[in-house]
Amino acid sequence: MNPSQIVYVGNAHYCYANSAAMLLAASGETVSPALIEVLTGVGLGALLIPGAPPLFSMHAPDEGLSQALTLLGYDFIEQTAPPEDPIASLRSQLQQGPVVLGPLDMGHLRYLHDYEYLGGVDHYVLAYELNEQDIHLHDPQGCPYISLDLESFQQAWLAEQISYRRSPYRLWHGPVRQRVVPQEELYSQAISAFQRIYRKAENFTVQRHWLTGATAIHAFAEQLQGAGVRASLISFSLPLGAKRAHDYAAFFKPYHPELARLKSAQSQSFGHLHSLVAQNRWPQSVSELNVLADLEAEFQDCLLQV
Repeated sequence: MNPSQIVYVGNAHYCYANSAAMLLAASGETVSPALIEVLTGVGLGALLIPGAPPLFSMHAPDEGLSQALTLLGYDFIEQTAPPEDPIASLRSQLQQGPVVLGPLDMGHLRYLHDYEYLGGVDHYVLAYELNEQDIHLHDPQGCPYISLDLESFQQAWLAEQISYRRSPYRLWHGPVRQRVVPQEELYSQAISAFQRIYRKAENFTVQRHWLTGATAIHAFAEQLQGAGVRASLISFSLPLGAKRAHDYAAFFKPYHPELARLKSAQSQSFGHLHSLVAQNRWPQSVSELNVLADLEAEFQDCLLQV
């Protein structure tokens, strides 16, 4: 059987998509985290900033989360400016229902066994209650009904080390469905949103001298063996890239078989690359990264022509 015909079911680092799915479920709406993740546009393309690890994405999760909720037909409240008293403001908002919080700095999430090593890593959770000492959360990292002291939480929510943070104390709450979006319209609107992400990324290369898309992946291939990012690649970036590409393929399949084929091929390439890097097979890993880059170039060309 063709591997692309087998549906993968399993865990993924979909923290904001899982948190958003829980938020919608609290208002009686059932939306797949995989669909939310795809509609964010996060995981499209790649980005290489000098001196930083590679990102197999060109779109920030906080922007993506708002994009996904809008495409799905929801009105919602997004806190984009820091309130004078963020904890008091959050307490008031939680009286109306649960709240998605993020980005949080995982280096302050003391209930995680390895939090000391996670400073500067972003995360999203669902908060449902707040008292004088603790905040109570559903953390999609495998921690339902978890609590965190308010001092640690506020440091996490400040997110000073999160590079893409546009403002501290960001949150989303109060989703209300305004309309049911037909599937073909959702696909069409998503394609337009994805095209904007690629066109915006073109400005990165001009204004900031960053590398994006296939160019970024090829450049990373040249420095892979000495990059010192093996652990993050095999524990996060590569399995996440494979899952995202798999879900994009499923989204495209009913409407654009070629986009679906390319995303399925990318998913398999991510998985193969994961296996190679885990075994320290660096020459083969470089070759597979270049395969991934070529697939990205094909995907971008195809998407922009839709």
